[in-house]
Amino acid sequence: MKASKEDYFKAFRGRCIARRGPVQVWLVTFTKDSLDFPKVAIAKQCQTRTLDFDREVSILQALSGTHSNIVSYYHHIVTKDRGFIFMEWCAGGSLAEEIARRAVQKAPWSDDELRSHFAGLIGAMSVLHNQRIVHRDLKPENIFLTETGVCKLGDFGESKQIRQGSTDVMATMRGTLQYASPQAQNVGVVSNADCLEADVWMLGRTFYEMAVGCRRPDLNTISPCSAFTVYGEMERTLEQASRAADLIQLILAMVGLEGVERPSFAALQQALMAQPCANCGAEARRREPFPCGHVVCGTCFLQFLAYMKQSVALLQALVCPFCNHRLSLAYFQRNDYDEEATAHVTKLFLEARHFECPFCGQIHLCYSLSEGRLQPYQLTCGKHVMCSLCQARGGHSQANCPQFACSNSL
Repeated sequence: MKASKEDYFKAFRGRCIARRGPVQVWLVTFTKDSLDFPKVAIAKQCQTRTLDFDREVSILQALSGTHSNIVSYYHHIVTKDRGFIFMEWCAGGSLAEEIARRAVQKAPWSDDELRSHFAGLIGAMSVLHNQRIVHRDLKPENIFLTETGVCKLGDFGESKQIRQGSTDVMATMRGTLQYASPQAQNVGVVSNADCLEADVWMLGRTFYEMAVGCRRPDLNTISPCSAFTVYGEMERTLEQASRAADLIQLILAMVGLEGVERPSFAALQQALMAQPCANCGAEARRREPFPCGHVVCGTCFLQFLAYMKQSVALLQALVCPFCNHRLSLAYFQRNDYDEEATAHVTKLFLEARHFECPFCGQIHLCYSLSEGRLQPYQLTCGKHVMCSLCQARGGHSQANCPQFACSNSL
């Protein structure tokens, strides 16, 4: 028989282990054998029941049992003036504490250990994004370790589930400023797509601290003028830590420059698999993956770029050579170590991508040059795009869509 609310209050003995404003975290021990619950758990106590409390409970219930690297949800109870959420107790403490401990002991994780941790956390975040849940506060303090050293995502108090087809923006940026992505620091409101990309950035920043073995507060003020310097220093620091090339490429892809498309968690999952070059089978130094997840060694990637520069004359031919997945302009901008390839792709986009704005009827380029880089127009739904002037006049919504149906709105 399932325990009642009164059983929970009578059953546990606990102590408060953390306080943050109106929220207290208790380590509780259950004494009744009838509870369908481990003997030790975490009870997150909120002094008042709010929408944030209900939203966190809903997200934890949706994620319950979906992935082994997500903190387990057990139960919640609500009283007249308080709410309690009961979750898995991770005896190893937070990842922030583990990073500090290893720094003092000079005992960094090995590359294989990092790959295992990265794969688990990326897999967990892939589950979140597949359910259109954004965490919005990824940092070492919100990742916890079990007694056996397994990393688990926790603290979903800032998380939100995006409605399918929604074009709404998150009213304000939530989470910790130190771990906020550059685009989130530069604007007061961020879109749903920005929040999805921000999760990738925050987890990449967390991976960076794990790889170099120390906290790095100097990354929270990245500006457009300092970005190349900062990312160059990050790459040098990772190389000084003797990290494997594939780990360096993965971390740098996750914390890429503002305005550059970052790989999805699904693509990152495939990139972390111990797979040889998809073209020649070699286990040579690997570059970052194609957006679809296929990985090639450096030699084969340079051959692909050479073929692309010499033979590709149509945008439709800019695809992954293994699965015909479309390669975006942002993908080539991220690989801007090859200026000729970027310039060639830029030329194709400028020459071939014209459209008629359905709102003003004028013919426009889909991309325009701004400060030396191509900036895309906003995609609305289906094949419809709008010019920047129409965006400024109010933007796209279901009400003003010329097709009257926005099931594919971005």
